[in-house]
Amino acid sequence: MLGTLLVAMSDNLETIRANGQPILGKCDKKEVPLIGRERVKCDIIDMLTENTGVSMLDSGGAYGRAWQRNREIENWNNIPMETIRADKYTDCNENTHFDIDITYNIYPFLVSVLNIDKDTLKLREQFKEFAFSEDEKDNYWSKTIDNFLKENNLKGGYEPSFTHNTYGDEYNCLSQILQFTHFMYEDEFYVFLQIHGGCDIRGGYTDPVIFQVHYEDLICGCDVERGYSFGWECPECGERWVELDYGEVYLEKKYDQLENKLKSFSEEQRTLEGNKVIKQDVDKEARKKLECGEDIEIINSQPYHKGCKTPLIWDY
Repeated sequence: MLGTLLVAMSDNLETIRANGQPILGKCDKKEVPLIGRERVKCDIIDMLTENTGVSMLDSGGAYGRAWQRNREIENWNNIPMETIRADKYTDCNENTHFDIDITYNIYPFLVSVLNIDKDTLKLREQFKEFAFSEDEKDNYWSKTIDNFLKENNLKGGYEPSFTHNTYGDEYNCLSQILQFTHFMYEDEFYVFLQIHGGCDIRGGYTDPVIFQVHYEDLICGCDVERGYSFGWECPECGERWVELDYGEVYLEKKYDQLENKLKSFSEEQRTLEGNKVIKQDVDKEARKKLECGEDIEIINSQPYHKGCKTPLIWDY
């Protein structure tokens, strides 16, 4: 009991101290309309820099929690929609692989899909009054949100309404975790949005803020599956590569040539070292003869087509 009390006291003191960190890129709301995408930018900056707490038991003390790092951003408009980092390595079987990591930066992503209309402001005021009422002020946010939706008979766009956390998404590529509960009001979609600003996924979320959005834009927009149709292209020369799996990147024109050859074979012709084998084995051995990442070089963690000066871009 004493140990728990000391940890709580330490956490509270550290949270207060950390909150003194200045916000370098703070938005001036006096110059921004209450409605529209420009206001969304201000609200998202507020959420991304909100002090969601610190703990001596999390790992944020080593490198700073997300909300602390966000306070060091001076110009939010300079953040690109996606960041690509690449590395080339050879496995124990001397096969070449590419570790290409794609991250959707949460600020430009949210600004692109969220909106604020008159009903958003109306709902925010109603929720604020409800959340700080005597019956709700001591509840967790999740319980208060659920009670608010029931109290006002607000349904989900696809009933029932549900809370989604992107931490569990298989292909989530957002730079920070989102948690949101969707509902409909006057035939429009809205969400209670929370952004994870701490280290431990079980806590460290912002206060919920209501935005207008079709919730599928939030779910699908940050969930990028890298399968057979995933590809890379050089915007300078137009050369393309296909990615069969994470790290297996092949020059598209040579891969297509291989696929055409394999399709022309009959089952009776499919042999490997004189022995008849199944199609999958032949395909696997044939692809080994293709050079993975042919003509791709990594410069400062960015993938380039050799001889070109513009990094590769990805597409479906």
